[in-house]
Parts: sequence; structure tokens; C-alpha cells
Amino acid sequence: MENYSALCNVPRPFPKESTCSWLSRLCLSQGVSLWAMLVYLELKIFTDFDAQIGKMNLDSISKKTGLPLSDFRHQRKFFKSLRKFDYEANRYVMRYRRKRIYRFCPLCLQEDEIPYFRIEWRLKLCVSCPTHKCLLEENCHSCREPIALPVNLYTKVSDTRPLESLANCPSCGAQLTKVNPAFFKDGLYEAMDLKSQYILEAGEQLIAAFYEGTYRFKKEMRDMKPFFNIQARKQKNKFKWTARTWRLKIKRHLKAHPSSSPTDHLSIPSP
Repeated sequence: MENYSALCNVPRPFPKESTCSWLSRLCLSQGVSLWAMLVYLELKIFTDFDAQIGKMNLDSISKKTGLPLSDFRHQRKFFKSLRKFDYEANRYVMRYRRKRIYRFCPLCLQEDEIPYFRIEWRLKLCVSCPTHKCLLEENCHSCREPIALPVNLYTKVSDTRPLESLANCPSCGAQLTKVNPAFFKDGLYEAMDLKSQYILEAGEQLIAAFYEGTYRFKKEMRDMKPFFNIQARKQKNKFKWTARTWRLKIKRHLKAHPSSSPTDHLSIPSP
């Protein structure tokens, strides 16, 4: 028996899209509030829709949206793999109070035909974009607020003007793509300490393994676990290089050396 849905033009989740990102786009496509959609889907507002996707009633969601269960297989696979490292999926996943917060790559959002947030952008250990080789942004460049999803895109900015897409800051409506990417090649990478370089490289390997679901067969993945556990648990071991701090470093360098060109930041020495 085919699924029947009372909803129209339901957007399908992208393979690497977080569940919270998809829920935000779903609300916008139907022109309803996030609360109304969660009630319709029988989801609790404080549920972590990313980390708890394996416990959600996807059969019911599938019937109510008309989407096949296979559309959520990548999300389920990713967090099933993550639970081998973090069973409760709470040490590695970023939160601020009860909010589900994300980092993001401005270039990914700019290039997306339909902007969406990747699953890995929820993880503490995901600090860079493997596609564009730049550090991920941690908050909006305009209002400095963290990006929390799912969000009510339809009525977030005002009662009459919805946000255009997830490429807008859900707090102030600014374009998240209007920022200079902090590329970590050359000077920035060389300025990092060895531990930071390891987090950058190993984090990308771990994320790829979560998507593939093959990390448990690789010894190097198992060897990373103790190190990543320490990084995830202790705030003082947090990855210290962020896109914003790197841009501030470039700004200070150019102010101290007015004759320098903007590209000279590639050779700024480590402090």
C-alpha cells in the first residue's frame, strides 16, 4: 500500500542533510510554523532529531510526508556509526542549552542549489570542510548568534516576510554566505600546533568513516577513539582555531603592516 500524505510538494532530504535541516525546509515548503509541523509529525520539541533518529517513528513520518523510509537511510547510518564512539550521542554532538547548534561552510551554502546543513556540521570534531579546505563558521558574522536548528523559517524574521532559505541566519536574517572563507591551506595550516593539525586531519577521516559505516574495520579509526574522547569531554582541549579568530589575526597583521597585501596572511608566522 502506497504512503498517503496530506502535505504537498514535500522536499526530500539530501543524502548528507541533517534531520533538523530537513524539518526546517519542510516547514517552509508547507508555510506552517515549526510547532505545528512537529505536532503533525508527533515529534516532541526538545527531541534531538539528529542524534535520536534511530528512535523516532520513521514509519509514521514516512506515511505523513509521503517519503520512502530509504530517504532517511544515510542519517540513520551516520548516527549508528557515531554511537560506536559515543553511545548516547551526547559527547560529540554540539548543543547550547536545549538548542541544537551547527557549524557551517559558507561556500557549501553558496554553491547549493537548495541550501541545507550537513549532518557532520553538528559534531564537535568537525572543524573544517573537506570539499573547500576551509574552517567551518561557528556563528553568524552579523549578529554573532550560533546557528540553531530546526527553525521556523516561515515566520522567523517577521510575520509577513519569511527567510528565503537556510542560507539566512535564523536570528537576524543575514546571508551566511557573505563572509570571507578561512582557508586552512598554506599559512594557516603551518601556523597551527601539531595537535590542531591532527584534529583537522583525523576529524575529516572520522566523518568519512561515519558516512561509510566502515570505521570499525580500520585499526587507525579505533586508535583515534581515546584521543577524540578527551577532546569531546574537556572544554580546555577544544579546537582553538576558528574562522573568526583567523580573520581577526589577518586583520591585526594588516594593521601592523600597512604595506602588506591581503594575500600576505598566507605567511603569517605562528604567535
